[in-house]
Amino acid sequence: LHVMVDQTEILLDKLEDNVGKSVNVHPPISLCSLDIICETAMGTKVGAQTDSKSPYVSAVYDSMGLSFRRMISPWLYNDTVYSLTRSGRAWSRNLKILKDFTRNVIDARKLEHLCSAKENLQENDFGMKKRSAF
Repeated sequence: LHVMVDQTEILLDKLEDNVGKSVNVHPPISLCSLDIICETAMGTKVGAQTDSKSPYVSAVYDSMGLSFRRMISPWLYNDTVYSLTRSGRAWSRNLKILKDFTRNVIDARKLEHLCSAKENLQENDFGMKKRSAF
């Protein structure tokens, strides 16, 4: 819950500058949503609200647009044909950015888990390792 509160406070700070003005709230709310989803699901901060031009955020938005365009273009349903188009190449670039980010998060979590597991291992009087309960 604290993640949502923290990210919402950032959103409110951004929107506070536009009090009394007509403003499109979709971009700031979607950036806030991306921050909340990434931090709660992957346990990592993306900082989409503070850096909306980061490669990850740009790849997410570009991929959404490319997916929509492909859905409404039946001639692009075939993967081979799509990969030969400019949109297909852009999709591949964005997918690489998204997968690399996810892979880095997974690798960091594995390393963190291994380090904490090693700390929890203790040797007893007989030289055998045993895990502590917590």
